[in-house]
Amino acid sequence: MNSIKRKQPEKPFSLPNGDVDGVSLDGEGSLLDDDDHELPPRLNKKRRISMGNKGPSRSELQKVVSDLDASVKRIQSSITREVDKVNATIKSLNTMISEMESD
Repeated sequence: MNSIKRKQPEKPFSLPNGDVDGVSLDGEGSLLDDDDHELPPRLNKKRRISMGNKGPSRSELQKVVSDLDASVKRIQSSITREVDKVNATIKSLNTMISEMESD
């Protein structure tokens, strides 16, 4: 049998090896107790929640509709205020014009 050993890749950080007075805890001077176990699969894997063919719920649609309705009312009141300001300016200018004509 061919007894070629592979060199382990270097770790980006160093771990304490448990040396006490020059003797490691496992007696072999290794950094970790490695029994050739594979790492478990990713435990924090994100799962997608499928909505299937169902689409948004009734309550979600109602919320969107109420938000849109509130936006329309805000826009209308803002436009009404601006139109009132412009009308007041027009009235003021017309008054000034009529005073100039009477002079």
